Amino acid sequence: MLTVFNWPITVAPAFVIWGLLWIGQRTVFLYSWPKHLRAIDLATFVTWWSIESMTFQIWHQSILAPILLMFVLWGIGIALYQGFVRETFETRKFWIM
Repeated sequence: MLTVFNWPITVAPAFVIWGLLWIGQRTVFLYSWPKHLRAIDLATFVTWWSIESMTFQIWHQSILAPILLMFVLWGIGIALYQGFVRETFETRKFWIM
């Protein structure tokens, strides 16, 4: 686990990188930036690293894997509910939920 920074400092790079991506998207990469990609989508990876670093330094355990597993199980549950109980699975409603 990369724990070069103390846990309060790991939040700052997440915001700085997100800000740089957001500014770059609107100025430097105005015409070459993909239209469907937002700056927050790329900053999510830095946020995951920040969460992982904070939880490892505080509790000496990783909490990111159980959180991601929870989201996967929640998605499977919603898909099964929409498909078998309501019998109308719509991708748009699935992603909104």
